[in-house]
Amino acid sequence: MPKWEYMVRKTDFKSLTQPSFLELERMRLTEHGEEGWELISAIPSQQGDALIMFLKRPLEEPAAKT
Repeated sequence: MPKWEYMVRKTDFKSLTQPSFLELERMRLTEHGEEGWELISAIPSQQGDALIMFLKRPLEEPAAKT
């Protein structure tokens, strides 16, 4: 059964309304994807001022000792 590691990211909604910050966030998510992270969910914060993103990737198992 695969094991996973998780990352939680928080992004301010105000920044996402500005094209330059939106592009920066897209670039960050692309970098995470290249590192094997997959965005599995995104929800607004309880205060409604931020977006909380949950990412996961397979946990690398340590090499078995021989």
